[in-house]
Amino acid sequence: MTVPAHPSFTQWYCEGQQASYVRTMKSPGGILNLLEVERPAGDMSRPAVSDIVLYQDLLGGSRVSGDLGGGRFDVISKKGDFALAAPNFATEAIMDESHQLRSLAFPMEQWQKILDEAADGGSVDFSLIYGRMFDSSTIRSALRKLWALCEEEGAPSRLLARAAGFEILAELCQLGGRPLA
Repeated sequence: MTVPAHPSFTQWYCEGQQASYVRTMKSPGGILNLLEVERPAGDMSRPAVSDIVLYQDLLGGSRVSGDLGGGRFDVISKKGDFALAAPNFATEAIMDESHQLRSLAFPMEQWQKILDEAADGGSVDFSLIYGRMFDSSTIRSALRKLWALCEEEGAPSRLLARAAGFEILAELCQLGGRPLA
């Protein structure tokens, strides 16, 4: 684990050299940060940030290699699949084709206490799914609803954003083998 060089994923993406790739940014009150990016093939590695970041591949079909905090991987992405990047970890990711991603960043200052409470005295551990491509209809549905709320009604209320985030985190815990209490 490394010390974050940037306070948030969104700040790193939107204020630096990556800003030209951002197509859409939605941020409901700092509870969740949503980005859609379109990038050319190549290195999309980033420094450590304090957020847990969930990526969804909107195109699929690209070879992706690197490390998102769970060890080295080399896979062919599938349209709609997800990958999770660990907080406080400088990720490495190389894609061999142009790609379009949606990202959902969970600022840990907003979510750590909730995760600690939900773990019922234990700890939430996503390490089994960091950097693994996976499919989840539950996450896909929650993410689609969150994006739709942002498009139709402006930024969703803090309550709706928190509910959607918690639904997604609960599913990530389930996929990681440690369901929330």
